[in-house]
Amino acid sequence: DAPPLEMSVAVDSMRTADGQTVQYGKIYADMDAQGRFNQLELDAVAGTGELYLRFKPDTSGKRVFRLEADDAGATLKAFDLYDDIVGGTLEIYAEPKGWLRDRNLFGKATMSNFKVVDAPVFARLVSAMSLTGALQNLNSQGLAFTKMEADFDWLYRPQGSLLVLKDGRTSGNSLGLTFDGTFNSEADTLDVAGTIIPLSGVNKVIGDIPLVGDILTGGTGALIAATYKVQGPGADPRVSVNPLSVLTPGILRRILFEQN
Repeated sequence: DAPPLEMSVAVDSMRTADGQTVQYGKIYADMDAQGRFNQLELDAVAGTGELYLRFKPDTSGKRVFRLEADDAGATLKAFDLYDDIVGGTLEIYAEPKGWLRDRNLFGKATMSNFKVVDAPVFARLVSAMSLTGALQNLNSQGLAFTKMEADFDWLYRPQGSLLVLKDGRTSGNSLGLTFDGTFNSEADTLDVAGTIIPLSGVNKVIGDIPLVGDILTGGTGALIAATYKVQGPGADPRVSVNPLSVLTPGILRRILFEQN
């Protein structure tokens, strides 16, 4: 029975989660009587960079979502999404596929030039591969990644959304990974699987050697790789690794963003 709401807010500091804030927040919000956003705009400073968020109708009338952050790690932490990323830039774009006011969104997320620090689940994955150097970096200055990219479906559920990740990949000096799977926020469960390739820079050099590279890598473009699964409760999922998996041709080029 609540009335529709339209508001504009400007504050020096805005609380976004327990113990977390963004600075110089400016918000415009238009909500219907059921508490659904017709339009949401936010400009703020998170960490060392600006944050820009828009969820509003485009020229055709469909509500599209766009997020741009100059400090990806600080933005994710501020909204209590993920604590173990430092720095980087983040871009997310999504739009509905069905009717103009469809709550389900389908889009792409890209993050560049960031580090992963601590990250207990990621540490278990690296440890299972016996990557001592990578594990030491993860627990000290962090593992650096050049780029992360994934398509996603954000499916609205009254008790908690379902996030479906597709064709995910990330690449750095030490590791390259692919990932696909789901995160169920209602049940707080993960089900993600993919491929991990350590020392991707070395593998790339060897794989690029004419003829010799094909012989050593079996035409897959990588010498060392494994498949992995992360499943179970979000706070403490199970991590399993199969180091004997055979890669499909071209997967290294995909991880290193050498093909679209």
